[in-house]
Amino acid sequence: MAWYVIDGMDGSGKSTAAGTLERILSEKGRRVRIYNHPNDECVFGRMSRRCLLKHGTPAKLFSAAFLICDIIHSLFSMKRSDCDDVIFTRYTMSACYLSSKVFVPVYDILTAILPRPDMGLLLDVTPETAFKRIHSRGEDLEMFENMESLEKTRNKMLSVSDNWTITDAELTPREIEDVLRSIVKG
Repeated sequence: MAWYVIDGMDGSGKSTAAGTLERILSEKGRRVRIYNHPNDECVFGRMSRRCLLKHGTPAKLFSAAFLICDIIHSLFSMKRSDCDDVIFTRYTMSACYLSSKVFVPVYDILTAILPRPDMGLLLDVTPETAFKRIHSRGEDLEMFENMESLEKTRNKMLSVSDNWTITDAELTPREIEDVLRSIVKG
């Protein structure tokens, strides 16, 4: 089984890229499962999403704790999966939503204790583009979906991205597909 992780800040195109990667792999006859985080199929994912719609320190802490539980739940589910390939949207880069004082130690702990995917793709997009994409969804905004948070989150993600394949998510969907095809080939 190959395990792909597509990460990035809100509005970077994670779900779109995961869907494209799923199609590319399926074209090769592979059975693919996508785990989006927060995962609405899991109680921890639903609780995390609920907290993300609130504001304040307690909501941030509970959101992070529920998201970690959600991801761990997906890791156990993945181990029992009979799929050829698994795709996660959102993984250890989620630590970058935490405060500047704690995100690096939390990221380091997560990357030390959680398994490493076969391929980690970080989608990088400007905060302006991410904000436009977020607004185009027409959904309620989560606590981190504002220009200031997007800018800080992007900078944090880029600062810890040494072991990630970084892709410019400002590319067209066709160009992103080409990048994903080359990753699958390689």
